[in-house]
Amino acid sequence: MSSNGKYFLMLLFIIFLSSAVFSEITQDETRRYLDNQPVDFLVTGEDVIYADWLDEFVSKNQVILNKINRKYTELEKQLMKVSIGEKRESYFAENSDSIFRSRMIVGDIEGDQIVYSISNVKSSSFSLVNIKRIIEQGTVEGAFVDNNRLFIITQKANTKIHNSDNILPIDIPFLLKGFYESTDYYVWQSIDVPDNPLDQHKYGMVRYGGAIEDTHVAAVFYEADRLMKCLSIGYDNRMGKEMLSQKWQKSEWDFMPEISIDSNNSQNNEDEWQRYWFTLDESNISIDPEEKVVRISGNVLTVKTEKMKMIKGHLESINENSNKTPGQKWVEHFNKNFNLYQREYPFLYKLEQLARWSALFLALRECGVVFEDIEISEIKKLATPVKTPVITIVTERTVKEETDNYIKTNIGQRYLSGGVAFDFIKTELTDLSSYKKSWLSQYEKGNPAVERVF
Repeated sequence: MSSNGKYFLMLLFIIFLSSAVFSEITQDETRRYLDNQPVDFLVTGEDVIYADWLDEFVSKNQVILNKINRKYTELEKQLMKVSIGEKRESYFAENSDSIFRSRMIVGDIEGDQIVYSISNVKSSSFSLVNIKRIIEQGTVEGAFVDNNRLFIITQKANTKIHNSDNILPIDIPFLLKGFYESTDYYVWQSIDVPDNPLDQHKYGMVRYGGAIEDTHVAAVFYEADRLMKCLSIGYDNRMGKEMLSQKWQKSEWDFMPEISIDSNNSQNNEDEWQRYWFTLDESNISIDPEEKVVRISGNVLTVKTEKMKMIKGHLESINENSNKTPGQKWVEHFNKNFNLYQREYPFLYKLEQLARWSALFLALRECGVVFEDIEISEIKKLATPVKTPVITIVTERTVKEETDNYIKTNIGQRYLSGGVAFDFIKTELTDLSSYKKSWLSQYEKGNPAVERVF
């Protein structure tokens, strides 16, 4: 992994200028085209189409998923008859199983410290059935702990979502393990530069952290990251074809200045490395450590970018001037129109779901809620992609004049890097006691928007 943590090569762009120095211009044309055919790693098995990967993964885990679905159907029928709190508690006990077990330790706030005692330790099972109910109702909005029980609050999704656009209930155990027991204590995916410089224009190496490799979480991270980067340039890196179909969609090319024909202009002579990555927004999460409550008040998934420079074989951040780069302008466009992109590419909803669950776990951790001895049994893994092709897109400006035959060519290169990193949140201390009291009451009344999961 590179020195900055998690990111590397995804796509390659070349700006190519062919100009003539003449007295009268007779032609001035700019065109864009694919300069190389991407390497087909689907054939080698080092890359895979997400839908194909998911079919095989679901097949490997069909027994567990059928068990969850069967109990889910039975529970829905029961709750149609009665949904009062006492019955829900008994149904929770019936629908917990040994697939996903853990020990929850709830710390007490004493001054500026969190103190843990044996009286606040509980070993139990998570209910994957109730987690499935949460996923199918919408996106997670909040969480709270009451009497050593963990509750999750949901809200309806912003867009119309089909079940095929949802994450899987068996994703949540791997998220929890990533945040509490992996060596990283967060979850991430990156695309790194190959060791051999001759391979840098051919592919990027896909890596995973937080113990998510070969899981559905990893598959979603990779595909969402690949999709975002393809959208940023407007070309699919596997097929080499243009992919922006709607008028409101823009790529980074739309924010780039016109190629200069000034021989002294350096814009076409420098290699540029641009890093794009999905991460958690730092401004929309409130916590109440005393009451062990978390509330998400807005979007938590965002894309960030920064300009990089290759120094001694490693990418390092460089300070930008006050002018916004084309990459920064594209990121602003993407974040502002994320709901539109999500409707056009529903796959992005999967990443949003994982982002919100991740924000909840990170915030609960800040509240002093700890999970240990996380046991995940029976869930089978499947190899996730390890390589993704790099494509070369050329933008060429040709200027011709009549009175001379001197041709000058300037070549510049731009490299995209990035990944997914759910590693840090910024929280606001807030009194959420009324929020907790209200939702606990709703649970006891049978409101399905709040579920006990542990």
